[in-house]
Amino acid sequence: MNFIQKPTTLGAVAISATAIAIAAPAVGSSSVDISASGMIGSPPIEQTEMDKLIREFDILDSIEVLPNTTRAIANNERGISWIGTTQEGNICLITRLFDEADGDPEDARITAANCATPLQFFRNGVSLRVEGAESGVVSHILPPDIELKTVKSAVEGHTLADTFSSSENVVVMMNSEAADKMGNIKIRRPHRSDFKLTSLGSSSR
Repeated sequence: MNFIQKPTTLGAVAISATAIAIAAPAVGSSSVDISASGMIGSPPIEQTEMDKLIREFDILDSIEVLPNTTRAIANNERGISWIGTTQEGNICLITRLFDEADGDPEDARITAANCATPLQFFRNGVSLRVEGAESGVVSHILPPDIELKTVKSAVEGHTLADTFSSSENVVVMMNSEAADKMGNIKIRRPHRSDFKLTSLGSSSR
């Protein structure tokens, strides 16, 4: 799988950006729009300030994400995630860790991204784990045929796993410690093999 993983760091803090590995079902003969807009919807007509990446710590240039396509999709006390597309139509998940002292995104020092083609996204979604010196964040953007209620049912009991609905997709975001405790969780997917959420830690690969 040809994922793009080009983390950007300021300072000497190490980061980890790891792609999810899932057995990919065949697309089959059903009518599916295998394009960026078919997978994640159209870019926002008007971006909010939160939708825009902070240029000072920007990773847009290295992964060639179009600035006007980014939108914020999830956040917790550890970090914030965006989704965006490239000129070639690839879909990128971008995560920035907040400053570990005060949680201010303006003071964030670690940003990473993971990208997939629309076909890869249809099969596997996009996932990313970003680690700071003291904490980390795991984010998953799921394919559009997986419903929010199905995901909530699957992660029920894992109180540190936050679920969000963003345009066409469900987003799951959690602290890396919570992801490690949760382990691998299967999510039912209509007419296809079960989707698997993993912690993206060393034990899940």
